[in-house]
Amino acid sequence: MKRTLSWMLLGLAAAGGSAACGSPVGPGGGASAASQPGGPLAPPSAASSAPPLAPSTATSAPPGAAPEADPFGPPPSTGLRPCAVLGYVAPAGARLELVTRVQGTRLAVGLHNVGSAPVCVYSHVATHELQHDWLSVGYVDGPQPVTVHFTDSRDKSAAVSVEVAPGATSWVSFDLAAWKARAIHGGGALPKGRLDVSVTYDTSRETWVWAGRLAAQAVMDVP
Repeated sequence: MKRTLSWMLLGLAAAGGSAACGSPVGPGGGASAASQPGGPLAPPSAASSAPPLAPSTATSAPPGAAPEADPFGPPPSTGLRPCAVLGYVAPAGARLELVTRVQGTRLAVGLHNVGSAPVCVYSHVATHELQHDWLSVGYVDGPQPVTVHFTDSRDKSAAVSVEVAPGATSWVSFDLAAWKARAIHGGGALPKGRLDVSVTYDTSRETWVWAGRLAAQAVMDVP
């Protein structure tokens, strides 16, 4: 009887030692959060913390998902992953086109990926307001050509990049009347009635994202 009890005690001690040496176990029997590599995805840092026009490490939603649902809504600011990199080379099959939507005097401009591979592009400039260094709109007011840019005074800013999946569109929108009225454009209003505008997106000198030049047309009815 004593010999049997001794073997039982030795067996229990061995089982307890094995459990004590194992990895931490979380709910459901899997590894606990503390033991998982990488941990949860941290949110992107605030744009104001970056040096002026430093390329952001933010991109849009994962390939296969549209960056947003509303062309006139704000650019996505969550679920972002790195994209811009110095010396970026667009993949084979990269093909983008510029598309537009109009809502009153508000103009939405989209970078639509019609190619077969994801493409990293500059979406906008994040600062105290939404700005854009690569977008311009031109029109004719009487005999005079007019160009509206979407860059104004700012202290800290960051160039935000997004990776546009095949079939997806990265949108940004601006109130053209409000930007035309700014001092940098000499103030004044848009000409009333039908207004034909030409839209240009130009990153041909950039080395962190897709480099090229795209153009599109739009028509708005100015009240």
